[in-house]
Amino acid sequence: LSQSIYIKNAEYHKVMESIQVNLLHPKDEDILLITEKGMVIRFKGDQVAAMSRTSSGIKGINLNDGDSVIAALPIRDASDGLALFTYNGFGKKVPVKDILIQNRGGKGLCFFKPTKISGDIKAASLINDEDNLLLVGEQNSICISAKDVPEQSRTASGLMMLKKGALTSMSKI
Repeated sequence: LSQSIYIKNAEYHKVMESIQVNLLHPKDEDILLITEKGMVIRFKGDQVAAMSRTSSGIKGINLNDGDSVIAALPIRDASDGLALFTYNGFGKKVPVKDILIQNRGGKGLCFFKPTKISGDIKAASLINDEDNLLLVGEQNSICISAKDVPEQSRTASGLMMLKKGALTSMSKI
């Protein structure tokens, strides 16, 4: 079955931006939505019903003003960690078990508080210790083991992972 989550940023009922995320998953998988301003919501996959291609999807997270969803991730392994990387190269991982399950459509929990130094969240991924990550910046790139991403609490700001320039993308290899 194909489930769709449409995330809409609306102002005065005019859709400014719409992101469609198609997930193929069993009903027993949880789903994570991560926003640019550091909010994360986890909800049960069975709260997303199969829909036709003409339907508008479901409301996954209630966004604050100026925020947008950057990632929707199905949790396939409870031992994974949620890796968060910012525009200015900061990174951290948080154990998935630390992310509480909520109902979809809520505000979520704050897992990162952006600052002028760190910047907003640019990329997020579920990782385990066997993964490698490619961090691509404007001036340089690095390939690191997922073991090297520091595991921190949800309130921690992370550590500098990429110096000299803004992070443009992150890929799990």
